[in-house]
Amino acid sequence: MPHMGAYAEYVSVPIDLLVPLPDNFDLNLAASMALNYLTAMSMLERHAHSKSGDKVLIQGAAGGVGEALCQLSKHMGLRCMERLQHVILIS
Repeated sequence: MPHMGAYAEYVSVPIDLLVPLPDNFDLNLAASMALNYLTAMSMLERHAHSKSGDKVLIQGAAGGVGEALCQLSKHMGLRCMERLQHVILIS
């Protein structure tokens, strides 16, 4: 994942990093999903330096980034509590 600020109209990436989409899939939805998950991953890994076993409180879990935080934190082995306001990471 590149550092923040990698927005561009065109990019060149290795083919194994591409994800095929069905013909009728909304491209705006595909872009927003990637942005939500990249934002969540950046919060967990780069900013909070989370590691397996850490406790995570996710307030605002109803939005796109909040939902991504919930899924990624569970996948990373973090102990996750979800609420509906803001995001707070606790190590």
